[in-house]
Amino acid sequence: MRFQLGVSLWEEAQVDAIFESLTPRQREVLTLIAEGNSTKNIARLLNISVKTVETHRRLLMERLDIHNLAGLVRYAIEHRVFLNGGRTVVFK
Repeated sequence: MRFQLGVSLWEEAQVDAIFESLTPRQREVLTLIAEGNSTKNIARLLNISVKTVETHRRLLMERLDIHNLAGLVRYAIEHRVFLNGGRTVVFK
């Protein structure tokens, strides 16, 4: 668990619960976005359509209450979300 100045344990638990509520595919898309992949490239890597990637991104932004792509990247970095052999891993 990460400890930040001014963030209560309750707030940390809420953030963790929201992240845990993401589907494995949403976590995978989030990771690939944070790695700098384009929508088209993510679609190719996951063997899904560009429209499906856009839908995953939109749902991620809604669920996380993030309003732009830079915010998604920041969220992934702050939560240390990485791909490890095709599996999303969270380092705490």
